[in-house]
Amino acid sequence: MFESVTAMRLFGVILVFFIAMLMRPQTIAAAESPQVQEFFEVNFSRHKGDWQKSRLTFNKGEGKGIEKQYILTSTVVEEIKQPDGTIWCKSRITSEPPLPSWFPNTSKWSFVDEGWLQSSEQDFVSDPAKRASACKKEMKYPLRNGDTWQGEPSHALRTPCEPIPTTVSGPEDVTVAAGTFKALKIHAASWQGCSPSCSDNWYAPHIGVIKSQNYGNCNIQSELIAFHISD
Repeated sequence: MFESVTAMRLFGVILVFFIAMLMRPQTIAAAESPQVQEFFEVNFSRHKGDWQKSRLTFNKGEGKGIEKQYILTSTVVEEIKQPDGTIWCKSRITSEPPLPSWFPNTSKWSFVDEGWLQSSEQDFVSDPAKRASACKKEMKYPLRNGDTWQGEPSHALRTPCEPIPTTVSGPEDVTVAAGTFKALKIHAASWQGCSPSCSDNWYAPHIGVIKSQNYGNCNIQSELIAFHISD
């Protein structure tokens, strides 16, 4: 059971790296009035060959020490404009040391459509009805501080399978191995098996995800250590 729950949490973190390859924030506008919260918006672009390298650490809980560390590299390996005008990008994760054999698929498509960044493990689906069941809405597009939504459950280990309350806050300064960046934080409250858990992911302009923390039966953390983004 621990392996299956760990796989789901680890999969959630790695999915962030797939998404990160599309998150190339481009627009930041300061509020004109000090009474208004600073406006921060994330727009997306994507290019074949972009990559990010991060250090991922997970353990079985506070005070139990490091169980495992991985160096993950997420690379955009395909970039295709589809007949409906959407651009689908395939990202692939490699890991040192290799990920466990029980870990899910490490190759996934991502694209922006209907105000959402979406993901799919299948190739392009032209039928909109079939696409709705084949794809998952990951986050709003463009991403703005103050956004909220009910995320789609990833795994139905809890009955009833409830939506995931998600909020976006910031910007805030975040320091990781790759540097210090101004970033938005996405906070999601979810479930790890039958136990409550939550995740925080920080996204920085022109880079994407720079830091992730998942809390629950198995605590998982990641931070950006290197990246290459096309101009």
